[in-house]
Amino acid sequence: MFNTEPHAQYTIAFNTPWLITGREVKALRYGHKAKLEAEQAYLDYFNNYLTIERFASDYGLSVDNATLLINQGRKLNHARV
Repeated sequence: MFNTEPHAQYTIAFNTPWLITGREVKALRYGHKAKLEAEQAYLDYFNNYLTIERFASDYGLSVDNATLLINQGRKLNHARV
């Protein structure tokens, strides 16, 4: 037997409850967690840092990866209504 559970997002979109596997549930939760962490990292940068270089150093990232993280977090934060 598969490990399944209904998911509200699919119910709303397709007007019928879909059962998704445990693996899909984990992927959805991981994606949501990653978005929240990116947004929190952006807010931390915005409120507490003057340079991306220092932010990258404190988070143990390269400057390029820190820039990508900050930009993704900024997009997610600004998309909130």
